Amino acid sequence: MKHKGALLTRKNLMENDHYQELFRDAFGAEFREDLPVDVYFSPGRVNIIGEHIDYNGGMVLPAALDIGIYGIAQKRSDATLQIKSNIFSSMGVLMMDGPDLEYRKEDGWVNYVKGMTKYLMDEDRQIQPMNILFVSNLPDGAGLSSSATLEILTGFMLLYENEGMNLDRVALAQTAKKMENEYIGVNCGIMDQFAVAMGRENHAVLLDTSVLSHSYIPFVLQNYSLVIAHTNKKRELNESKYNERARECQEALAILQKNIKMDNLVEAFPEQIEEFISDPILRKRALHVSRENERVIETVKYMTEGDILSVGRMLTQSHESLKNLYEVSGFELDVMVEESLQHEGCIGARMTGAGFGGCAIALVENYLVDDFMEKVSGEYEKKTGLTPHLFVARIDDGTRKLEFSQK
Repeated sequence: MKHKGALLTRKNLMENDHYQELFRDAFGAEFREDLPVDVYFSPGRVNIIGEHIDYNGGMVLPAALDIGIYGIAQKRSDATLQIKSNIFSSMGVLMMDGPDLEYRKEDGWVNYVKGMTKYLMDEDRQIQPMNILFVSNLPDGAGLSSSATLEILTGFMLLYENEGMNLDRVALAQTAKKMENEYIGVNCGIMDQFAVAMGRENHAVLLDTSVLSHSYIPFVLQNYSLVIAHTNKKRELNESKYNERARECQEALAILQKNIKMDNLVEAFPEQIEEFISDPILRKRALHVSRENERVIETVKYMTEGDILSVGRMLTQSHESLKNLYEVSGFELDVMVEESLQHEGCIGARMTGAGFGGCAIALVENYLVDDFMEKVSGEYEKKTGLTPHLFVARIDDGTRKLEFSQK
């Protein structure tokens, strides 16, 4: 299928029942005129601050976006799940039991759908067989949590028919995290899945990952906008050093636990890290985790007080830590952040997401946003040879069924 996602908006999906046309084109003879076509939406997410600490028991501050993945679906009466996508030419026809749901590397994105189906069935959840067309308008390789978006969307769609508004979103996020850890093999924390499932329009989600308690922080930036800058330096999480960083943190925690009673690495104070961890690499990783957690707490305080300049300062400090202590940035991300900070309208910037490519974010004065995007894009392209994509973030609700007027 040709990639149409970059052009898709909710408005043009709704107009003239365009989603029905897309579904009919995808499934042809499988389309049933006598059955409704339902549309679901799962957002991408941006993490404002609190990077690489969700798997260390830390506080994180993500928000759901108004771009993401749509699931256009029609029920089936057999035990089959048939899936297609506008992003990839591959598709899947899955019998919802047995070997069809086993992980195979060559199946690529289909593994996320298979994994969620398998893990929900293992929990004895009642799921609905469907034909599903996944349609995305997330920038390719941007690191805006497309894997968690797809995981939560798949689980939500399969469960919604039977559980509806009683669907436990926190439990769904936990299942998705477990699946990605065990089935996909990425040692991620729960931040992405939680933000995608639990997002609220115009609010960031303050999540304590150690106990899964959360609250909503009004996303009010006054005279500033949050600009997302996709570097077009793609990353694949399995090919990054994500798992290596998680392992290093576990090693640092084990050293500290020999001397201090603690459950999670974020509980260590910097002076304790300096005293007990002699390995320079492990010390740097632990210092980032400890200080980043404090930055989240300070950022929430500043946002609540309306001190946006200090919020910007926290973002910039976070990037320096991710670059120098956690070492998950890279040339392209560093150029994007440096060029952003040199613009007169920018008060703070940092990489966001797992790193090694993907996106940066910046706080920019509203009246200078257009100038910022033009100048930063130009300088970035000169220095990297890559054409970036910059846009203003809109904060949306979490995964849900969309109510369209249907024929």
